[in-house]
Order: sequence, then C-alpha cells, then structure tokens
Amino acid sequence: MIEREVHIHERAYPVPMTMLIHAANSCQCDVHVCAIRTCESPGAAPGGTEPMHHAGAHHRRINVKSYDDMKRGFSGAGHMGSSLWFLFNGSDEHEATLKFERIFQV
Repeated sequence: MIEREVHIHERAYPVPMTMLIHAANSCQCDVHVCAIRTCESPGAAPGGTEPMHHAGAHHRRINVKSYDDMKRGFSGAGHMGSSLWFLFNGSDEHEATLKFERIFQV
C-alpha cells in the first residue's frame, strides 16, 4: 500500500471529481481518499499524531472509483482541510501514484 498527501489548495483551479474517478478506474489497484490524514492517537505522545490508516473512526475512506461514494463523501466538503490523503493498494499502485501526482501538480 502506498499513501500520498495532496495539498488541494495549491492549484489555481480544482480538479473535477470525474477526472479523479476516470483516473482511478484506469488503474487496476484500489484507490481510496480521505479528507482527514491524521488525528490524535491514544498511543501517541501528547499532541502527536498517527498516520491516517491508524486513525480509527475519525475518517472515512472514500472509494475513488465510485461516483456515488465520491459524491456522498465530499458533499458539504466546505469544512474540508487543505489536504487529501490518497491510498493505493494493488499490482499497479506505483503507476497509479504517479498518475495522481501528475493530476495534482501545480
């Protein structure tokens, strides 16, 4: 599994949701996204954080290949932070990571 943080406010214009869905569907690996990367962890030092996949119930993985998941997951996303956390898992995860990094290049 590969994880990548993407700073979404560095772009001059937003990436259309359909572009992300199309890119994910062109990959064989699973592609998920979370709007929250880290949260307080009971095992972490005070003020410490753990990577998103250890964060428990404070996040929801959104299947980027599913229009319904994407629409439901990002409805009312005005409260979203400045980063998204992408997770790639499968045979072509390295190629998928590069594809998504190119999409979000400034």
